[in-house]
This record gives sequence, C-alpha cells and structure tokens, in this order.
Amino acid sequence: MSEANTRSGTAQCELDDALARLDRVRVPADLFGDDEAEAVRRYRRLARLVHPDATGGRTRDAFIRLNALWRTYRRGDAAVIATRRRTYRLDGDPISGDLAELYSARSEPSGGTAPHTSRKGRAVLLKMPRDPRDGDLLEREAVALRQLPRDGDGKYLPYVPRLVESFRHRDASTGRQRQVNVIAALGSTAWPRSGGRSRTASTPATRPGCGGGCSSPSASRTARASCTARCSPTTC
Repeated sequence: MSEANTRSGTAQCELDDALARLDRVRVPADLFGDDEAEAVRRYRRLARLVHPDATGGRTRDAFIRLNALWRTYRRGDAAVIATRRRTYRLDGDPISGDLAELYSARSEPSGGTAPHTSRKGRAVLLKMPRDPRDGDLLEREAVALRQLPRDGDGKYLPYVPRLVESFRHRDASTGRQRQVNVIAALGSTAWPRSGGRSRTASTPATRPGCGGGCSSPSASRTARASCTARCSPTTC
C-alpha cells in the first residue's frame, strides 16, 4: 500500500471517529470536557476534520451541529435542564449502558432553592435513552415505577427506585427529543407509609435479578426493558 493511500485511510478513520463522537454526544461537556484550554483544542481539531471544505460538503450537518454545541458550551448553560417543576444541573460524565445513559445531577425547585434545602440541591440521576427511538422504553419504566409503590408489596420497596418525574427534553443544539426519567439517588429514597410518616429505603448494593441480564444479547427488547426498570439506577 502506498504512503498516500495510508494517509488517506488514516484521515478517513479520524473523520469517522469524529462523526461517531458527534452522533453520541448528549450534552456539550461530553464532547469538550471540563478544561477550557483542552476544550478549545478539541473543538479546533473536530472543526478541521468535519469542515465541509475538507469533505466536499458531505459533513455540512455535522459541522453545523459541532458549532451549535460549541456555542452552547461557551454560554455555560449546557449542563442545565429545566422543567416546570424543577431545575437539574448535570454533573460529570454519564454512565453508559446498552439502552440508556445515566447523568448524575442536582435538583432544585424551578425558580430557586426551596427553604431548608441544601444550596447544592438534592442528588438525582437523569436517565436518557441513547437512541431517541427508545423513548417508549423509558415511558413504560416510568409507568412501572409509579405503579409499584401503590400496588406492590411494601416489603419490596427498598428494591424499587423512586421516580421524581418523567418528561420529554428537546436538545437545543440538535432539536432531537428524548424521554427523561429522573430517579432519586441511592440512599435518598423516602417512601410514604400510613399515618403520613415516611420511611427511608435502605437499598441493598445488589438487586435480585441484576446479575447482568439487562445487557444480555439473547434477551428480548421487552425483557431488557423490564430488567432496566427493575434494576435502575444501578449500572446493571
């Protein structure tokens, strides 16, 4: 193989990798990181790779998305998702699974921090499907998580994640919508009991049936969705 062919193959691999990273990104911080100087280097490298002038116009959409993500990142509000009820401030990199990604976040009531609430907010996990077309799986999970505390056996509540809210979120940089389930972080799950009192669920480190079946390639889509609902928010 000639040197020219080798260079061409390497350039194509770099372009394919850049396009794949742009396709996977959920929030700008996933792409650019936390360090400002490194973020600038990453942006310039990606811009060079996906610039339409370098690809005969084939990567115009990717270049537009890259710049939208960069503008959002520079504004500093990319890691905030707000609903009518609450504001969620995402913190750190997501935990990736086969079907969804979990984002650690802090929650506070929309409009400001409520009295007697830590200024840092309550710890939660935001769960989003990797593919927006899998939003129906999270919708079913939300239905199950709402129903189990009402209709299930109370002694199993420590095994049930507490759903804070469920909503659809439009990515400002891409226009794509994803279903989001917000789940209380482990150790902060309080379940009501008769008489208006509450009980804090002490969640075991290992949940029954969470030995890896959620990601089993032989499991059906429905079975994986059921396992995801049962085992979340662990990384099973």
